[in-house]
Amino acid sequence: MVDAFHGSPLDPVRIVVPRGDPYYAPLLMARAKSYGDPATAWTFSRFDGLWASVGFCVLFLALRWAWNYAFNVLFRRRASKSEMIMFDKVEEEAYTTLGGAVMLMCGWRALQLLHDCSIFHTNGCVRSWPLIPMHLYVVRYYNAELGWYLHLMLKHSMGLGLQDARSMDLHHISTVGLIVLSYYLQFHTLGLMIFTLLNLSSPMLHASKLANTLDWPRAKVSLFAAFAGVFAVTRVAVFPYVVVRAAMLNAYRDIPRITVVPFFFWTWVTFLVLLMLLAAMQAWWFLAIVKILRQAALGSEKGLQAEVLKRDFSRDVRQVAARTGAGA
Repeated sequence: MVDAFHGSPLDPVRIVVPRGDPYYAPLLMARAKSYGDPATAWTFSRFDGLWASVGFCVLFLALRWAWNYAFNVLFRRRASKSEMIMFDKVEEEAYTTLGGAVMLMCGWRALQLLHDCSIFHTNGCVRSWPLIPMHLYVVRYYNAELGWYLHLMLKHSMGLGLQDARSMDLHHISTVGLIVLSYYLQFHTLGLMIFTLLNLSSPMLHASKLANTLDWPRAKVSLFAAFAGVFAVTRVAVFPYVVVRAAMLNAYRDIPRITVVPFFFWTWVTFLVLLMLLAAMQAWWFLAIVKILRQAALGSEKGLQAEVLKRDFSRDVRQVAARTGAGA
């Protein structure tokens, strides 16, 4: 049932805007009408819009199980006990490299479907809020991205992957929060820029870690150098300047009465806090990258491996790797 003032019960935006407001009421009605038309049913965010992410999560977990099984059949059965941790890391990094590359390509495709909004032109990203149309491919990508991060958070507890460091767990939780909020708040234009910028350097990172584990000297140096350069540009420079700036200043400028609508204001603030947390984590990780590059410049192989191992996976995995010498 559609309420003349409050819109459709499928609409999450109706929770954060003023009820019966003369400005927002016709906008909510326009969103409500779109839900009733099969051709436009997924044009705007809806409460059931991210349910498919559960299916994607199950799919990714199944793919990870199949990957592990194939890896075990082809390589692990012939490995000695001292080589097991190395094979665990190779299995992890190879899978994450391929998966990250696929998600990156899907994200770039989704970003190209936006109108009047891009990484280099953010003035129109939230201008027509909350009537910013969403392509069906973008909805599917959102579900795939959420499913990917959920499966990364579950893989270790289900015996399908190595345990990540606590900082990475915090990164995953923050990203999941941004995925959910950006979809339901109809901030998908900002969300797509966030995911694209974050995903650009991820495959390079895991590829460099794979090369380091396999001890491929030239590959690990060149891949890590490429990763460091892309990380510095996309995550340290572009991410805080473009995305955080757009989410803060453009939203303040283009969304009427954003600061005087109590629930909307605090939801927007939560979105900004998550963004700032991610930006701070990128700066902290970049300091770790600089330390690794410094060890490489000094020619200290032992110091370099110590820095890499210190940043890699959980404390338990690092201790096992240090005892066995894996990746050294």
